[in-house]
Amino acid sequence: MFARIWSQIENGLVCRAVVLTFTMLFASACQPVTPTFRPPNHNELQAFARDKNITPIVDKLLDDSLVVLYETNTSFGYYLLRVQEPQGLLSALSNVSAAKSDQPILIIGRLTGAQPFVVVIIQDMTLRAKTTAIEIAVDSQNYLTSTTDGKSGVIVSSPSPVKEWKTVTLYDAQGQILYRQRESHLQQLRVLNSGIEDIKGLTILFPGFTADGEAARVEYGDVPAGKTTDYRNVASGVYRYSAFAYTLDGRGIIQAVMD
Repeated sequence: MFARIWSQIENGLVCRAVVLTFTMLFASACQPVTPTFRPPNHNELQAFARDKNITPIVDKLLDDSLVVLYETNTSFGYYLLRVQEPQGLLSALSNVSAAKSDQPILIIGRLTGAQPFVVVIIQDMTLRAKTTAIEIAVDSQNYLTSTTDGKSGVIVSSPSPVKEWKTVTLYDAQGQILYRQRESHLQQLRVLNSGIEDIKGLTILFPGFTADGEAARVEYGDVPAGKTTDYRNVASGVYRYSAFAYTLDGRGIIQAVMD
C-alpha cells in the first residue's frame, strides 16, 4: 500500500518535471533572437552586384560593414553594405554615386560614422596607368595613404573623426607627384521618386559643417512618380545627412535632418 502510494507520488513528480522542462524549453524558443551584423561575403556581394547591374572595383572592411566602390557605364559610386543575422538580410546602409566626367579624379565619401572614409577614383586614363599610391591630407599634420594595385580607385578610412578631406595627391612608382588636387571638385546628386505620387518643387538641403553653418540647397523642381532627376552639382559635397522639402497634393512637406 505504502509502496503504491510512493510510486504514484514519484510518477507525479516525474510528470511535473517533464512538463516544467517542456515549458522552459518552449519559453526559451519563444524568446526573440538578438540580431547580429556582419559584412557580406564574396557570393553575397556578387549577387548584389548582378542585381544592381554594377561592376565592383574594390572594397574595404569597416567593422561589421563593407564599403564597395563600383562603376557603371555612366557613373562611379559606393555602397555601404551589411548583413543582418540570423535572417541573412543584406541591406545597403548608404549609396552615393556621381556621373563620370572629364575631371582627373573624383572624390566622394563621408565625414560621419565610427570610421569616416573617402573614395578616390582616377578618371584620367593616363594618370591611372602611372599612379601607384594615393595620399589624402586630413589636416596639415595627418595623412592617409593607400596603394592602387592597378585599380581605378581606392577606399581610405580614418580611425578618428574628420572635419573635411583636404589635398589629394597621386604618386608614381618612384614617389614622384603626378597630380595634386587641393580643392575637391563639385560632386553631383540625382534623385529617384520611387513613390506612386508626383511631387513638386523638390529641394534637398545638406547641413553646414558646423551647427550654425549655412545649409546647401539643391533644387530639382517637379519629380513625377517613378522618374529620376538629372544630376545637380552639390558644392558642399554629397554625404549621408540631408533634409528635403517638396509639395504633395498642395501640401508642403518638410523632412528635417535625421541620423
